[in-house]
Amino acid sequence: MTKYEINKFPPSLFKHARFLREDWTACTDIGRPTPRGTLDRQEYLRVEGLYVDAVAALARAAEPELLQVHDVEFWDTASERLANLGLGDVLDGSAAPAEGEAVAGDRLDNVVRRCLREVAWLELMVAPKLLVHFGYDMRLIVASSNPLAGPLEKIRSSGLYVYDSDAPLPTLEAWGYVS
Repeated sequence: MTKYEINKFPPSLFKHARFLREDWTACTDIGRPTPRGTLDRQEYLRVEGLYVDAVAALARAAEPELLQVHDVEFWDTASERLANLGLGDVLDGSAAPAEGEAVAGDRLDNVVRRCLREVAWLELMVAPKLLVHFGYDMRLIVASSNPLAGPLEKIRSSGLYVYDSDAPLPTLEAWGYVS
């Protein structure tokens, strides 16, 4: 099982899984100054879209199997914080996905955006071959037993960064993989 971290932080800001300088790390930073200027909603949504596309590329690599939901920890149905930021569109009245529910298309898009906006947390998987774990600070940890060269190259070319990872993932341990 090979693990990768996917994030928006270039090597000059991120080494050995640590931030080397302050940068925006969540939608709640919209309106706040960053080293490159004030983060606006448009820039946040642009970067969020890169993550949505990255998960979609990983999902296509797992086809014909679909990503399935695993370990839903929370699923908010309302958020004044998101409403105030103009990002409440993900709170569409949909119920939390069930354990093992297959997600694709618009449902996958919504699930990923909810996790990135911190109004849901869960993992996506095709057990025991692929795991997508949502970390804090706009970080994805991906583990795969199959080669991901194509999707990872697409992700890199989008502007996100891909690093080798040694992050412990309890789900992998449950599958019998030792970190």
